[in-house]
Amino acid sequence: MLLEADAAVVIGDVALRALYEAPSSGLTVTDLGAEWRDWSGLPMVFAVWAVRKEFASQHPGLVKDVHEAFLRSRDLCLDELDEVAEAAARWEPFDAVTLASYFRTLDFSLGERQIEGVREFAKRAAAFGEVPALPIDGPAFAAV
Repeated sequence: MLLEADAAVVIGDVALRALYEAPSSGLTVTDLGAEWRDWSGLPMVFAVWAVRKEFASQHPGLVKDVHEAFLRSRDLCLDELDEVAEAAARWEPFDAVTLASYFRTLDFSLGERQIEGVREFAKRAAAFGEVPALPIDGPAFAAV
């Protein structure tokens, strides 16, 4: 697909491969996170774990348990990042050092700067009229 399409957005393993294989394939790779940071001065948030407000109200204990499990998993993987990279290298075309280096560039936080980035993205996207205006203020973007 990358050799036939005019453009593509890729994530995960495909994106990592594209970064390393692009020069030899004649492709130009643009890191959307870096471009957003250069354009807005804010970090890019690519994904969040979220639940509907009604579900959280009805099942606060379950939501808390899942949230804490995600945090424990994140913290364990970050604490043992070299071991995670070593395990992942068994199934990837990259060595553990390359994977560990890449993993260290990722930011798994959702603090004020990240929330500000989401709000700015929503504001700019809504200005194009391509997406409905998002509730960029209030509890919809409250970090826990």
